[in-house]
Amino acid sequence: WPKVTEPSTVDGLGFDLKWNMGWMNDFTTYMQTDPLFRKGRHGMLTFSMIYAYSEKFVLVFSHDEVVHLKGSMFAKMPGEPEEKYANLRVAYGFMMAHPGKKLLFMGQEFAQETEWNEKQELPWEQAEEPDHRALQQYVKALNTFYQEHPAWYETDFDAEGFEWLSSMDADHSIITFMRYDAKKEERLLVVCNFTPVTYENFKIGVPVAGKYKEIFNSDQISFGGTGCINARQKSAKKIPWDGREYSLTISVPPLGMSVYRCVPTDTMTATVPSKRGSARTGKTVKKRLYDKMGIGMMELQNAMLAVQDNTTVKELTKVMGDDSVSNEKKTSFLLQYLLDQREPLLRFGQTLLIALIVFVIGRKMVKL
Repeated sequence: WPKVTEPSTVDGLGFDLKWNMGWMNDFTTYMQTDPLFRKGRHGMLTFSMIYAYSEKFVLVFSHDEVVHLKGSMFAKMPGEPEEKYANLRVAYGFMMAHPGKKLLFMGQEFAQETEWNEKQELPWEQAEEPDHRALQQYVKALNTFYQEHPAWYETDFDAEGFEWLSSMDADHSIITFMRYDAKKEERLLVVCNFTPVTYENFKIGVPVAGKYKEIFNSDQISFGGTGCINARQKSAKKIPWDGREYSLTISVPPLGMSVYRCVPTDTMTATVPSKRGSARTGKTVKKRLYDKMGIGMMELQNAMLAVQDNTTVKELTKVMGDDSVSNEKKTSFLLQYLLDQREPLLRFGQTLLIALIVFVIGRKMVKL
Protein backbone atom coordinates (compact mmCIF):
# COMPACT_ATOMS: atom_id res chain seq x y z
CA TRP A 1 0.00 0.00 0.00
CA PRO A 2 1.71 3.24 -1.09
CA LYS A 3 1.90 6.57 0.78
CA VAL A 4 1.38 5.07 4.22
CA THR A 5 3.50 7.83 5.78
CA GLU A 6 2.49 10.60 3.39
CA PRO A 7 0.11 13.30 4.72
CA SER A 8 -3.57 13.04 3.87
CA THR A 9 -3.30 16.31 1.90
CA VAL A 10 -1.53 14.36 -0.86
CA ASP A 11 -3.77 11.27 -0.62
CA GLY A 12 -1.56 9.59 1.98
CA LEU A 13 -2.67 7.70 5.07
CA GLY A 14 -0.85 10.08 7.42
CA PHE A 15 0.99 7.56 9.62
CA ASP A 16 4.26 8.60 11.27
CA LEU A 17 6.15 5.39 10.43
CA LYS A 18 5.74 2.14 8.51
CA TRP A 19 7.19 -1.21 9.53
CA ASN A 20 9.85 -2.25 7.05
CA MET A 21 8.73 -5.85 6.62
CA GLY A 22 10.81 -6.25 3.47
CA TRP A 23 14.04 -5.42 5.29
CA MET A 24 13.09 -7.59 8.25
CA ASN A 25 12.29 -10.66 6.15
CA ASP A 26 15.33 -10.31 3.89
CA PHE A 27 17.82 -9.54 6.63
CA THR A 28 16.54 -12.24 9.00
CA THR A 29 16.81 -14.82 6.22
CA TYR A 30 20.31 -13.58 5.41
CA MET A 31 21.44 -13.81 9.04
CA GLN A 32 19.99 -17.32 9.41
CA THR A 33 22.15 -18.45 6.50
CA ASP A 34 25.48 -20.09 7.31
CA PRO A 35 28.24 -17.48 6.73
CA LEU A 36 29.86 -19.82 4.21
CA PHE A 37 26.84 -19.41 1.93
CA ARG A 38 25.90 -15.79 2.64
CA LYS A 39 27.71 -14.59 -0.47
CA GLY A 40 24.99 -16.32 -2.49
CA ARG A 41 22.37 -14.16 -0.77
CA HIS A 42 24.29 -10.88 -0.74
CA GLY A 43 21.45 -9.10 -2.52
CA MET A 44 19.18 -9.72 0.47
CA LEU A 45 21.59 -7.62 2.54
CA THR A 46 21.70 -4.60 0.22
CA PHE A 47 18.31 -4.60 -1.55
CA SER A 48 16.56 -2.55 1.14
CA MET A 49 18.43 0.62 0.14
CA ILE A 50 16.65 0.62 -3.23
CA TYR A 51 13.33 1.49 -1.55
CA ALA A 52 14.57 2.85 1.81
CA TYR A 53 13.24 6.36 1.14
CA SER A 54 9.90 5.43 -0.40
CA GLU A 55 8.34 5.62 3.09
CA LYS A 56 9.37 6.67 6.57
CA PHE A 57 10.38 3.21 7.75
CA VAL A 58 11.06 1.67 11.14
CA LEU A 59 13.34 -1.38 11.16
CA VAL A 60 11.89 -4.11 13.35
CA PHE A 61 12.82 -7.37 15.02
CA SER A 62 9.34 -7.79 16.46
CA HIS A 63 7.49 -10.35 18.57
CA ASP A 64 6.13 -11.91 15.37
CA GLU A 65 9.61 -13.19 14.56
CA VAL A 66 10.17 -14.99 17.87
CA VAL A 67 6.90 -16.91 18.32
CA HIS A 68 5.03 -19.89 16.82
CA LEU A 69 8.09 -22.16 16.59
CA LYS A 70 10.15 -19.55 14.72
CA GLY A 71 12.73 -19.54 17.52
CA SER A 72 14.40 -16.64 19.31
CA MET A 73 16.86 -14.34 17.56
CA PHE A 74 19.64 -16.20 19.38
CA ALA A 75 18.33 -19.56 18.16
CA LYS A 76 18.06 -18.31 14.58
CA MET A 77 21.78 -17.49 14.38
CA PRO A 78 24.04 -20.21 12.90
CA GLY A 79 27.08 -21.72 14.58
CA GLU A 80 28.20 -22.46 18.10
CA PRO A 81 27.08 -20.13 20.95
CA GLU A 82 30.16 -17.91 20.55
CA GLU A 83 29.32 -17.35 16.87
CA LYS A 84 25.64 -16.83 17.66
CA TYR A 85 26.52 -13.90 19.95
CA ALA A 86 28.87 -12.46 17.32
CA ASN A 87 26.15 -12.78 14.67
CA LEU A 88 23.74 -10.89 16.90
CA ARG A 89 26.30 -8.14 17.52
CA VAL A 90 26.90 -7.51 13.84
CA ALA A 91 23.17 -7.82 13.08
CA TYR A 92 22.17 -5.26 15.71
CA GLY A 93 25.06 -3.02 14.68
CA PHE A 94 24.02 -3.04 11.03
CA MET A 95 20.41 -2.41 12.03
CA MET A 96 21.39 0.69 14.02
CA ALA A 97 23.59 2.05 11.22
CA HIS A 98 20.98 1.43 8.51
CA PRO A 99 18.62 4.35 7.68
CA GLY A 100 15.27 4.13 9.46
CA LYS A 101 14.06 4.14 13.05
CA LYS A 102 14.63 1.05 15.21
CA LEU A 103 12.51 -1.39 17.21
CA LEU A 104 13.95 -4.34 19.14
CA PHE A 105 11.52 -6.63 20.96
CA MET A 106 12.13 -7.33 24.65
CA GLY A 107 14.49 -10.16 25.50
CA GLN A 108 16.49 -9.79 22.31
CA GLU A 109 18.87 -7.34 23.97
CA PHE A 110 20.32 -10.12 26.18
CA ALA A 111 19.94 -12.98 23.66
CA GLN A 112 16.97 -14.84 25.14
CA GLU A 113 17.55 -18.46 24.16
CA THR A 114 13.93 -19.62 24.00
CA GLU A 115 11.26 -18.00 21.89
CA TRP A 116 8.86 -15.55 23.49
CA ASN A 117 5.95 -16.98 25.50
CA GLU A 118 3.19 -14.53 26.39
CA LYS A 119 2.20 -16.76 29.33
CA GLN A 120 5.57 -16.45 31.05
CA GLU A 121 7.89 -13.66 32.06
CA LEU A 122 11.22 -13.22 30.31
CA PRO A 123 14.04 -15.53 31.50
CA TRP A 124 15.80 -12.70 33.33
CA GLU A 125 18.17 -15.15 35.00
CA GLN A 126 19.91 -15.55 31.63
CA ALA A 127 20.82 -11.85 31.68
CA GLU A 128 23.05 -12.56 34.69
CA GLU A 129 25.17 -15.07 32.77
CA PRO A 130 28.48 -13.60 31.44
CA ASP A 131 27.83 -14.08 27.71
CA HIS A 132 24.26 -12.81 27.87
CA ARG A 133 25.36 -9.93 30.09
CA ALA A 134 28.09 -8.97 27.59
CA LEU A 135 25.54 -8.74 24.77
CA GLN A 136 23.24 -6.67 26.97
CA GLN A 137 26.13 -4.26 27.64
CA TYR A 138 26.80 -4.16 23.90
CA VAL A 139 23.20 -3.15 23.13
CA LYS A 140 23.44 -0.51 25.87
CA ALA A 141 26.65 0.88 24.35
CA LEU A 142 25.09 0.76 20.87
CA ASN A 143 22.06 2.75 22.07
CA THR A 144 24.31 5.31 23.73
CA PHE A 145 26.43 5.65 20.59
CA TYR A 146 23.28 6.10 18.51
CA GLN A 147 22.07 8.93 20.73
CA GLU A 148 25.43 10.70 20.67
CA HIS A 149 25.87 10.68 16.88
CA PRO A 150 23.29 12.62 14.80
CA ALA A 151 24.59 11.04 11.59
CA TRP A 152 22.80 7.86 12.66
CA TYR A 153 19.36 9.41 13.07
CA GLU A 154 19.01 12.95 11.68
CA THR A 155 18.86 11.86 8.03
CA ASP A 156 16.95 8.58 8.30
CA PHE A 157 14.46 9.83 5.69
CA ASP A 158 16.86 11.83 3.52
CA ALA A 159 18.89 10.09 0.81
CA GLU A 160 21.67 12.65 1.30
CA GLY A 161 22.43 11.04 4.66
CA PHE A 162 23.61 7.73 3.17
CA GLU A 163 26.30 6.78 0.66
CA TRP A 164 27.34 3.32 -0.46
CA LEU A 165 31.10 2.77 -0.66
CA SER A 166 31.12 -0.98 -1.29
CA SER A 167 27.91 -2.95 -1.72
CA MET A 168 29.05 -5.65 -4.13
CA ASP A 169 31.79 -7.55 -2.26
CA ALA A 170 29.78 -10.74 -1.95
CA ASP A 171 32.88 -12.95 -1.80
CA HIS A 172 33.95 -11.41 1.51
CA SER A 173 30.38 -10.63 2.67
CA ILE A 174 31.65 -7.17 3.65
CA ILE A 175 29.80 -3.91 3.08
CA THR A 176 30.95 -0.33 3.70
CA PHE A 177 28.96 2.89 3.65
CA MET A 178 28.86 6.43 4.98
CA ARG A 179 26.26 8.10 7.21
CA TYR A 180 25.99 11.90 7.41
CA ASP A 181 24.12 14.30 9.66
CA ALA A 182 21.84 17.00 8.23
CA LYS A 183 24.65 19.56 7.80
CA LYS A 184 27.25 16.94 6.83
CA GLU A 185 29.37 18.09 9.72
CA GLU A 186 29.55 14.53 11.06
CA ARG A 187 30.75 11.82 8.69
CA LEU A 188 30.74 8.22 9.89
CA LEU A 189 32.22 5.31 7.97
CA VAL A 190 30.57 1.95 8.75
CA VAL A 191 32.21 -1.42 7.99
CA CYS A 192 30.28 -4.69 8.45
CA ASN A 193 31.76 -8.16 8.06
CA PHE A 194 29.22 -11.00 7.99
CA THR A 195 31.74 -13.87 8.05
CA PRO A 196 33.74 -15.29 11.00
CA VAL A 197 36.99 -14.43 9.18
CA THR A 198 39.41 -11.78 10.49
CA TYR A 199 40.93 -9.67 7.71
CA GLU A 200 44.25 -7.95 8.37
CA ASN A 201 45.42 -5.16 6.03
CA PHE A 202 42.04 -5.07 4.31
CA LYS A 203 41.69 -2.21 1.83
CA ILE A 204 38.47 -0.18 1.50
CA GLY A 205 37.65 2.80 -0.68
CA VAL A 206 36.72 6.06 1.07
CA PRO A 207 35.00 9.19 -0.30
CA VAL A 208 37.56 11.84 0.70
CA ALA A 209 41.13 12.33 1.85
CA GLY A 210 41.48 12.82 5.58
CA LYS A 211 41.80 11.14 8.96
CA TYR A 212 39.70 8.15 9.97
CA LYS A 213 39.48 7.16 13.62
CA GLU A 214 37.69 4.02 14.82
CA ILE A 215 35.22 5.09 17.51
CA PHE A 216 33.09 1.95 17.88
CA ASN A 217 33.78 -1.74 17.39
CA SER A 218 31.41 -4.64 18.14
CA ASP A 219 34.37 -7.02 18.56
CA GLN A 220 35.63 -5.50 21.81
CA ILE A 221 36.48 -8.10 24.43
CA SER A 222 34.11 -6.41 26.90
CA PHE A 223 31.28 -7.18 24.45
CA GLY A 224 32.34 -10.82 24.16
CA GLY A 225 34.40 -10.34 21.01
CA THR A 226 37.95 -11.29 20.04
CA GLY A 227 39.46 -7.82 20.50
CA CYS A 228 40.25 -7.12 16.84
CA ILE A 229 40.27 -3.32 16.94
CA ASN A 230 42.03 -0.46 15.14
CA ALA A 231 43.60 1.54 17.94
CA ARG A 232 45.49 4.01 15.75
CA GLN A 233 44.02 6.75 13.61
CA LYS A 234 44.21 6.04 9.86
CA SER A 235 45.10 8.43 7.04
CA ALA A 236 43.49 7.93 3.65
CA LYS A 237 46.03 7.21 0.90
CA LYS A 238 45.65 8.33 -2.70
CA ILE A 239 45.27 4.74 -3.91
CA PRO A 240 42.11 4.13 -5.95
CA TRP A 241 39.83 1.39 -4.59
CA ASP A 242 36.14 0.49 -4.84
CA GLY A 243 35.77 3.18 -7.52
CA ARG A 244 37.09 5.84 -5.12
CA GLU A 245 40.17 7.99 -5.44
CA TYR A 246 41.30 7.30 -1.86
CA SER A 247 41.48 4.21 0.32
CA LEU A 248 42.26 2.94 3.83
CA THR A 249 43.94 -0.22 5.05
CA ILE A 250 42.31 -1.57 8.21
CA SER A 251 41.79 -4.70 10.28
CA VAL A 252 38.26 -6.04 9.86
CA PRO A 253 36.93 -7.99 12.86
CA PRO A 254 35.14 -11.33 12.38
CA LEU A 255 31.35 -11.06 12.37
CA GLY A 256 31.89 -7.46 13.36
CA MET A 257 30.66 -3.91 12.82
CA SER A 258 33.04 -0.98 13.22
CA VAL A 259 32.52 2.77 12.88
CA TYR A 260 35.10 5.42 11.96
CA ARG A 261 34.87 9.17 12.41
CA CYS A 262 36.02 10.95 9.23
CA VAL A 263 37.72 14.37 9.34
CA PRO A 264 38.30 15.42 5.70
CA THR A 265 41.54 17.13 4.70
CA ASP A 266 39.69 20.17 3.32
CA THR A 267 38.40 20.97 6.83
CA MET A 268 41.90 20.83 8.29
CA THR A 269 43.27 23.95 6.60
CA ALA A 270 42.33 27.57 7.09
CA THR A 271 43.66 30.82 5.63
CA VAL A 272 45.03 33.35 8.11
CA PRO A 273 43.64 36.88 7.62
CA SER A 274 45.99 39.87 7.82
CA LYS A 275 45.39 42.94 9.98
CA ARG A 276 43.77 44.66 7.01
CA GLY A 277 41.19 41.93 6.74
CA SER A 278 42.41 40.45 3.45
CA ALA A 279 43.50 36.85 3.20
CA ARG A 280 47.21 36.19 3.01
CA THR A 281 48.09 34.25 -0.08
CA GLY A 282 50.53 31.41 0.39
CA LYS A 283 50.36 31.62 4.23
CA THR A 284 48.03 29.06 5.75
CA VAL A 285 47.86 27.47 9.15
CA LYS A 286 46.87 23.86 9.53
CA LYS A 287 43.60 23.73 11.41
CA ARG A 288 43.97 20.01 11.94
CA LEU A 289 45.67 20.55 15.30
CA TYR A 290 42.66 22.43 16.60
CA ASP A 291 40.45 19.65 15.26
CA LYS A 292 42.61 17.09 17.01
CA MET A 293 42.30 19.05 20.21
CA GLY A 294 38.53 18.95 19.89
CA ILE A 295 38.59 15.22 19.19
CA GLY A 296 40.90 14.71 22.18
CA MET A 297 38.51 16.64 24.42
CA MET A 298 35.59 14.46 23.32
CA GLU A 299 37.60 11.28 23.83
CA LEU A 300 38.76 12.47 27.24
CA GLN A 301 35.17 13.10 28.23
CA ASN A 302 34.14 9.66 26.99
CA ALA A 303 37.03 8.09 28.91
CA MET A 304 36.03 9.87 32.10
CA LEU A 305 32.44 8.75 31.66
CA ALA A 306 33.59 5.18 31.11
CA VAL A 307 35.68 5.25 34.29
CA GLN A 308 32.76 6.72 36.19
CA ASP A 309 30.35 4.12 34.79
CA ASN A 310 29.90 1.65 37.63
CA THR A 311 28.65 -0.95 35.14
CA THR A 312 32.05 -1.01 33.38
CA VAL A 313 33.93 -1.27 36.67
CA LYS A 314 31.56 -3.95 37.96
CA GLU A 315 31.94 -5.94 34.76
CA LEU A 316 35.73 -5.80 35.07
CA THR A 317 35.55 -6.86 38.73
CA LYS A 318 33.14 -9.66 37.89
CA VAL A 319 35.35 -11.09 35.15
CA MET A 320 38.55 -10.84 37.19
CA GLY A 321 36.90 -12.59 40.14
CA ASP A 322 35.27 -15.37 38.12
CA ASP A 323 37.18 -18.65 38.59
CA SER A 324 35.52 -20.11 35.49
CA VAL A 325 37.24 -17.52 33.28
CA SER A 326 40.73 -18.48 32.14
CA ASN A 327 43.73 -16.37 33.14
CA GLU A 328 44.44 -15.71 29.48
CA LYS A 329 40.97 -14.25 28.94
CA LYS A 330 41.23 -12.23 32.18
CA THR A 331 44.53 -10.77 30.99
CA SER A 332 43.08 -9.92 27.58
CA PHE A 333 40.02 -8.33 29.17
CA LEU A 334 42.16 -6.24 31.54
CA LEU A 335 44.50 -5.10 28.75
CA GLN A 336 41.53 -4.17 26.58
CA TYR A 337 39.99 -2.20 29.45
CA LEU A 338 43.23 -0.32 30.18
CA LEU A 339 43.75 0.40 26.48
CA ASP A 340 40.22 1.79 26.16
CA GLN A 341 40.83 4.18 29.08
CA ARG A 342 44.51 5.04 28.55
CA GLU A 343 44.66 5.90 24.88
CA PRO A 344 42.23 8.87 24.92
CA LEU A 345 43.99 10.34 27.96
CA LEU A 346 47.42 10.09 26.32
CA ARG A 347 46.11 11.53 23.06
CA PHE A 348 44.44 14.39 24.88
CA GLY A 349 47.70 15.30 26.63
CA GLN A 350 49.58 15.28 23.33
CA THR A 351 46.98 17.29 21.45
CA LEU A 352 46.67 19.81 24.29
CA LEU A 353 50.43 20.44 24.22
CA ILE A 354 50.46 20.80 20.43
CA ALA A 355 47.42 23.06 20.51
CA LEU A 356 49.13 25.39 22.98
CA ILE A 357 52.19 25.59 20.72
CA VAL A 358 50.01 26.31 17.69
CA PHE A 359 48.11 28.98 19.64
CA VAL A 360 51.34 30.82 20.48
CA ILE A 361 52.66 30.55 16.91
CA GLY A 362 49.29 31.61 15.49
CA ARG A 363 49.21 34.75 17.62
CA LYS A 364 52.70 35.74 16.46
CA MET A 365 51.75 35.18 12.79
CA VAL A 366 48.65 37.35 13.13
CA LYS A 367 50.78 40.17 14.60
CA LEU A 368 53.18 40.07 11.60
